[in-house]
Amino acid sequence: MARIRVSVLGPARLEVDGVPARLTPLTTRLLVRLVAADGEPVPVRRLHRDVWALDGEQPHAAQRHRNEVQKRVLELRRALDPAQRGDGARVLRTEQLLAGPAPETAYRLVLAPGELDCAEFTDLVDSALLAAPASA
Repeated sequence: MARIRVSVLGPARLEVDGVPARLTPLTTRLLVRLVAADGEPVPVRRLHRDVWALDGEQPHAAQRHRNEVQKRVLELRRALDPAQRGDGARVLRTEQLLAGPAPETAYRLVLAPGELDCAEFTDLVDSALLAAPASA
């Protein structure tokens, strides 16, 4: 299994087995948006709106938007799994949300606390809150 490290405190970065991954700006924004979801699935429509920073729905563009998101998801999965061991699908999961008249595709980023710098930061703050004032 690959050693994955996602850093969002400061410039957003992805490292796999200690090697920085080269991501396009849109794919980096996708990664950050998925981190912000805190392990919850994010529907394709919302990802497109948030990552591409578009206001409102454009008529007849749903399929193009879905394709744009899928292209960035594929790029991110390849970056997460350069050795093609299955880590990309383990970390970036595809799900179907059953909301509305039809199921909607969504993506969920699943990282262990040691793989995400902001999770480590939160753990440190929580520990400090429980510690004696002199050691916090």
